[in-house]
Amino acid sequence: STSSFGHPGAGGSHAFADPENKISFAYVMNQMEQSVLPNEKSLRLVDAIYR
Repeated sequence: STSSFGHPGAGGSHAFADPENKISFAYVMNQMEQSVLPNEKSLRLVDAIYR
C-alpha cells in the first residue's frame, strides 16, 4: 500500500510495516548472505502474508 514503509538490512534481512493492511514483517537470518536485497525465501513469505 502507499502507506507502507520499511528498510533492508545487512546480509539480506529486512523489515516493513503496512499500517493500511495492519501488517508488520521482519526477516532475520542466523547466517548472513552477500546481499543487501531480500532473498527469495523472504519474498515468498511476504507474498504469503498478503494472500
